[in-house]
Amino acid sequence: MRKDKAIEELVSGVSLTAVFGAVYLFTGSAIWLLIGVFAGVMPAVNGAGKLLARRYNGQPPRAADERARIERQILLTAKEHAGRVTPTRAAVNASCSIEAAQKILDDLAQKGFCSIEINSGGRIEYQFPDLLPDPGDRRSS
Repeated sequence: MRKDKAIEELVSGVSLTAVFGAVYLFTGSAIWLLIGVFAGVMPAVNGAGKLLARRYNGQPPRAADERARIERQILLTAKEHAGRVTPTRAAVNASCSIEAAQKILDDLAQKGFCSIEINSGGRIEYQFPDLLPDPGDRRSS
């Protein structure tokens, strides 16, 4: 199992802070507070800082999060284009490769969320029936 140094530092810092705080409560000697700050509080703050920095500064998104982001963008693109989207248009709007967009579109088609159509110009389009304009809705005209 891979050890996470930031979490390890945070947990050990909090633990040492609790230990030295308890020793201070029993003895009443302020030296234990000073030791607790250097041995416990500072490492805990450092570990927490590393975790926050990782969260907000460049930790690459997990693959599942990235796929969900691309799927959402593909659906928004299809909605904007009368329920139809091409892999190229999806890739441009989702800021991903054409291959990634194509794979996700193929997966969605395999699961039955959309169908693959070839338009009159021979271009492959994916049609999402749930996003097609409603014929009775005058706003979609």
